[in-house]
Amino acid sequence: MIDFGSIFRILKRGWWIISATSFAGALIAAIIVLEVEPTYAAKAQILMGQSNRADGVLGALIQDLKIDDDAIAGEIAIINSGRLLSKVSERLQLETRPEFNTALRPPEPDPSLLVQLADAAVEALKRVLGVAPPDMGDAEAGGETTDPVLLAARTGRELLGEEADFVGEMKTNLSVRQVGNTNLVDIQFSSTDRFLASAIPNAVVDVYMDDQLDRKFEGLRRVTTGLQTRISGMRDKLEASERAVIDYRTGNLAEGFGGSELLTQQIGDLSRRVNDASAEFAELQSDLAGIDSLIEREGAIAATGLFQSDLLDSLQNEVVSLRQRRDLLLERFGADTAQTVETVAAIDRLEATIAEEARRLRNEQAQRVDLAAARVDVLRAELRELEARAIEQAGREVRLTQLERDYQAQQAVYTTFLDKFTETSESVDLQESDSQVISYADVPTSPIAPRKSMSVALGGIGGVFAGMGIVFMMALTDNALRSAMQLRALTGGTVLVQPRARRFMLRTANPVNHVRRQPLGPLSESIRSLRSQLLLGMPKGVGTIVTFASSESDCGKTTTSILLARSLSQMGVSCILVETDLRRPSLARRMNMTSTPDLIDVLTGKLPLDAAIRKDPDSGADVLTARSGLGDPAGLLLSESMEDLLRDLKQRYRAVILDTVPLTPVSDASPMIRAADQVVFMVRWGMDAGTVETALESLAKLDPQQMISVLSMSPQAPQKKYKYV
Repeated sequence: MIDFGSIFRILKRGWWIISATSFAGALIAAIIVLEVEPTYAAKAQILMGQSNRADGVLGALIQDLKIDDDAIAGEIAIINSGRLLSKVSERLQLETRPEFNTALRPPEPDPSLLVQLADAAVEALKRVLGVAPPDMGDAEAGGETTDPVLLAARTGRELLGEEADFVGEMKTNLSVRQVGNTNLVDIQFSSTDRFLASAIPNAVVDVYMDDQLDRKFEGLRRVTTGLQTRISGMRDKLEASERAVIDYRTGNLAEGFGGSELLTQQIGDLSRRVNDASAEFAELQSDLAGIDSLIEREGAIAATGLFQSDLLDSLQNEVVSLRQRRDLLLERFGADTAQTVETVAAIDRLEATIAEEARRLRNEQAQRVDLAAARVDVLRAELRELEARAIEQAGREVRLTQLERDYQAQQAVYTTFLDKFTETSESVDLQESDSQVISYADVPTSPIAPRKSMSVALGGIGGVFAGMGIVFMMALTDNALRSAMQLRALTGGTVLVQPRARRFMLRTANPVNHVRRQPLGPLSESIRSLRSQLLLGMPKGVGTIVTFASSESDCGKTTTSILLARSLSQMGVSCILVETDLRRPSLARRMNMTSTPDLIDVLTGKLPLDAAIRKDPDSGADVLTARSGLGDPAGLLLSESMEDLLRDLKQRYRAVILDTVPLTPVSDASPMIRAADQVVFMVRWGMDAGTVETALESLAKLDPQQMISVLSMSPQAPQKKYKYV
C-alpha cells in the first residue's frame, strides 16, 4: 500500500533540492534555447482538379489534357520531383546561399586526434563486418566515362546538373501533403531564414503552375503539329508565286504610291522623340549626380529631401517624435534606463531604415537614368532602321500586295486549314492551369522552433522530476534518524523529542536564553518532560546519579544538562551539575563562570569540595566545573578519589547530573556511565543511524540501569503556548 503521507514528507524535506533542480533545468533550457538558431516555417496552399474553360472549346481534340481529380498523389510527386525543384533552385539562385551550397560555408575546424582515431576505428570495424560502402572510382563519382551502364545510372543527376545538391537540401525541409481527403495541398518549407521560408513555397507554387501549363501546351503542340505541316507546304507555294509578283512590282512601281511620304513623316517624328529622350536622359543623369554627391558628402539621410516619398516623410516624423521622447526620458530618468536605451535603439533603427529607403530611391533614380539611356539608344536604332526601311519601302509594299493577292487566289483551299489552325492556336490564350492558388506563403513573424516559453517550462518541469528523483534516491539511501519512532526502534526504551530553539531575528538561537525568554515554549516543555521521567525513576530518600551521554559532539548534551539542573533547582530539588568532560569543557563558559576552582582541584586534593562548588546565578543550582589540559583525564575519572566524590555527592544531593565526553572518540565516559543510576542518551536529529548503533553497543557493554533517549534539535513545528484556566 502506498504511504502518501511518507511521500509528502520526503518531498517536503527535499523541497529545496526540487526547487534548485527546477531552476537549473529552466536555466539550462533557456541557455540552450538562446543558443539555438530559430527556425521559421511558411505555407502556401493550392487547390487541384479544377475544370479548364478551354476544354469546352477544344472538345475531343485535347481530352487527355484534363487533370484527374484522383491523381493528387501523382501531382504531389511531381511537385517533389527533382526536375521541378531544380527550376525552383535556378529561379531563387540557391547556389548563392550557404544554406544550400556547402562550398560557401565557412570551413569546419579539423577534428581532434581523438575524433580521427574514433572515426578510423569505426571505419575499420565496418570493413571487418562487411558493412562499409565500396570505394567509388572516378567514373562512378562523376568523372568522364563511356560505360552505358554508368551513363544510364547517372541520368537523373546529369539532368539536374549542379542543382542536384541544392534540390537534396531543399527536399529535407520541404513538406508537400494533401489536406485530409480534400483536393487542397499544403506546401510548407522551414528554414532559419524567415524570408527563405516563404520564398521557396511561393516559388514552388509558381513553378508548378507554369509546369502544368507547359504540359498542356505540349498537348496542344501535338494537336497543331499536323496542321502546321500542311499549312507550311501551302505557304511555300504561295511564297514562290508572290516572289514573282514582287520582282515585277519592284521594277514597275509608279511614283506617288504613298509609302515614302508616310516614312518621311515617321522619320521626322522619331527624330523629335530622339531629341526629347536625349534631353530627359541628360536631366535625369544630372539629378543622379547631384544625389550621389550629396550622399557622398553628408550621408544617405541628408538626401531624403531630394525625394518625394510618403514613407520617408512618415519615418522622419516618427524619428522626430522618438527624439522628443528620448530628450524627455534623458531629462527625467537619465541615459541608463531601459526606456531611454530602447528609445535610442529605436531612433537608430529608424534612421537606418530612412538611410536604406534613401539608397533604394537613389537606385530607382539610377534605374530611370539607365532606362532613359536605353530609350535613347532604342530610338536611335529605330531611327536608323526607319532610314534603312525607307530605301526598301518599295519591296515591302510589293510583298504586302503579293500576300493579299495570294490570300485571295488561294482562299478556297487555304481557308479550311487556316481556320482550324487559328481555332487551335487561339485556344492557347484560353489555357489555364487545372490547379488554383488558394494562398501564397507570407513571411513568418515568429519561429516555430525553438518555442522559448515552452522549452523553459519543460526544462523547469524536467528539473522538478529530476529533483524528485534525487530526493527519493536520497530518501532510499538516507540512514539518518529523523523521528522518535526510528530512535525507539534502536534503543527499545523511552524516547523524548527535544525541539530546536527558534532563531531570534537573524542570530543563531541560544537554547539557554531561549528557555529563559519562553518558559512555556516547546523547548521548555521538553525539559520538564525529561525532568518528570527522571524524577519518577529516582528512589525516595537516596541520591541519584544522572549521566548525560552521546555518540558524538554537538548533540545538545551540555545544554540539556544545564537546563535540567536549573529546572530541578527551580522545582526545589537539591541537585548539582558536575562537568566530567576534561578534554573540551564548556560548562563554565556557557554558564558565565570562571573555570577555577574546579573538579580537578577537588580530585587532586588542592581544595575541599565545598570550596570548589559554586552557585548558578540564574537558578541557584550547585555547579562543579572543570578545566582542560590534564595529561590523563581517563585515569583521573577512574581514580578512587572520583568514586569517593560521587558517593559524597549522592549523600548530599537528590540528583547528581554528570556531563560527560562523547562515547565514540574516547573512553572517558565509561566510568561515569557505569556509576550512573540513570543515563540520558542524547541523539541529534538527522544523525547517522550507524553512529548511534555503535554508541549503543558501547552503552550495552556498560549495562546502564535505566536509560532515557532524547532526540535533540528536532525541527518539528513549535506548539502553541497553553495555560489552564
